[in-house]
Amino acid sequence: MRGISVGDVTGDGLNDLVAYSGGIGICVLSQNNLSSLNSPTCYPTANGTGAIAVADINGDGRNDVVLVHDGWMEPGIYYQAADGTLLPETPYPIPYGVDSPQSLAIGDINNDGKDDIVTLDRYKGRVVIYDK
Repeated sequence: MRGISVGDVTGDGLNDLVAYSGGIGICVLSQNNLSSLNSPTCYPTANGTGAIAVADINGDGRNDVVLVHDGWMEPGIYYQAADGTLLPETPYPIPYGVDSPQSLAIGDINNDGKDDIVTLDRYKGRVVIYDK
């Protein structure tokens, strides 16, 4: 496993574990009421990944999963659906590849009340993706 993050991605108020599992994609191990983790629910991804973060990117009150594909030109977002599952990955093409495995930060950069994605390319500088 390369990327890992913690946050409520099932909408039940409990923190879940999200991790990249090579060859499978990202897997969510949801927390149950006994404070243990359930069996993983996995979602495919087109490419390997580095950093993973959990945040409400589109401002709908539900946490989404953001990942950076090392060496590729497409960070991706798995938006959380109303039923607590994740929708298929939405890629966000950028002009050059992200080559730093830990290059991901989330925060409201443009002061619109929604979290934005910040990543880094060692040759080109930072890349900020404003979600609409």
